[in-house]
Amino acid sequence: MNGHLALWAVDRISFDLPRSPKKSVISALVDVATRGTQLTAAKRGRVLDLLLGREKNGSTAAGGLAIPHVKSPDVKGPLASLGVFPDGIDFDAVDREKVHVVFLLLSPAAMAAEHVAVLRFIAGVARQPDFMPFVRRTRTPAEARALLEEMGA
Repeated sequence: MNGHLALWAVDRISFDLPRSPKKSVISALVDVATRGTQLTAAKRGRVLDLLLGREKNGSTAAGGLAIPHVKSPDVKGPLASLGVFPDGIDFDAVDREKVHVVFLLLSPAAMAAEHVAVLRFIAGVARQPDFMPFVRRTRTPAEARALLEEMGA
């Protein structure tokens, strides 16, 4: 199994997220990614500001997929979450398409190479022709995790 899959344990995958506005979606995904960590409210706020600033500079969404991601000195190790929206949400995608999957990735500033490797992993999974149709059919975090395992192997 690919080591990057560990970032998306079942408890880091959610279907029960706000559908709008984009800021609320990202904020909820930060909460899922940082659940159980020692991230203080101040650090969480800085991470959220970095993510929103990144999105303001250019949407990370296209092709039904969004990947909000940042490197921050406020996180100690890579943290991730996955939001699945079978019916799609507006995420200001560059192609104006609805987004069905949002991979959120937070990495320490000093782990740039690992950050890029995880982004490559996400892109590899997302490029598979069956990924988007199958992920849209999942209904539980366990089903989405099983799909990631299958596609990421």
